[in-house]
Amino acid sequence: MKSLAYPILRLGLGITFVWMGVLIFQNPGIFGDIIASWATDFLVIDTTTVATIVAVVDVIIGALMIVNFWTRLAAIIGAIHLLIVFVITFGNDATSARELGLLAATLSLFLNKN
Repeated sequence: MKSLAYPILRLGLGITFVWMGVLIFQNPGIFGDIIASWATDFLVIDTTTVATIVAVVDVIIGALMIVNFWTRLAAIIGAIHLLIVFVITFGNDATSARELGLLAATLSLFLNKN
């Protein structure tokens, strides 16, 4: 059973990253709604552009995980990305909780030397 844990985690996270990227592509305006108000003050570009960049990053990370190519690199970039999202959405309880769980899973994938 242990041998199935890594591919299940890798594929599950990959699908989640791609799915979130597609959802953001479909409605980039909603991304601005989950960003904490203090964080928007630091942006030098509008939240729709930030959302598009985040969507591209999400899809790339997810695709790399799904095809098992540069998985550890994708996982560490994904973990950093999720940490940033966790910080800028802190206070939005549903989003923060989800990001924290995904961050832990992504770090687990990175730390697994499979």
